[in-house]
Amino acid sequence: MGKNKCSTNNKQNCPNINSQLYSYLTSNSSDVSILPPCSKYLDNRNPILSNCMWLFRNDNRVYNFLATSPTDLASRETTLFTNLQISFTNYIIAYYIRQVQKNCAHYDKNLQIHSNKNINNLIHQLLKNKSNLKLPFTAFIRLVVSNSSAILPLINFSEDISQLNYLIIFILHNIDKHPGLAFGNNNYILNNFVNQLLASLNIPIPFDNLKI
Repeated sequence: MGKNKCSTNNKQNCPNINSQLYSYLTSNSSDVSILPPCSKYLDNRNPILSNCMWLFRNDNRVYNFLATSPTDLASRETTLFTNLQISFTNYIIAYYIRQVQKNCAHYDKNLQIHSNKNINNLIHQLLKNKSNLKLPFTAFIRLVVSNSSAILPLINFSEDISQLNYLIIFILHNIDKHPGLAFGNNNYILNNFVNQLLASLNIPIPFDNLKI
């Protein structure tokens, strides 16, 4: 097997575009048919080249959603399902409210639920509402670990929440007015500590050591 021009000790000769992976593999493989020529046009995000190292990156990020599904699904002729991406902060608040309503977490009127005083007071006022809401849907919060190129998510975790909880989080979401979450695109990567950790993960492999 011949050596590629790129050496880990000769950074000036390192290719700097992802399509060089095709050239490298086909020039160093006895079975060129493994990668057809068109593969170099598929724009695969992994790996990338940096300083003569192939970096296989972790593209997964955490996304949080406020979701609904119709009640009495079997008896309905038409159905509507919704999934609205929300902030990690609002997801945690929804989870806390869920635990309180199931008597699994401590609550009192002086607890600080939100860092903003006015919003915190609003949440407490809404939680005092004991009316029995009867909206035509079941509400959920969802935590998804995935990336925009994935065929299926790595993790799709869902928990039911009360309709009051849903309305509280929906109100908080609209108060936030986060521009990245404004249009329901459901693919915005929020800058939180979990996503920062996931973004830092990669597997570096020296250019000359990549095997197929």
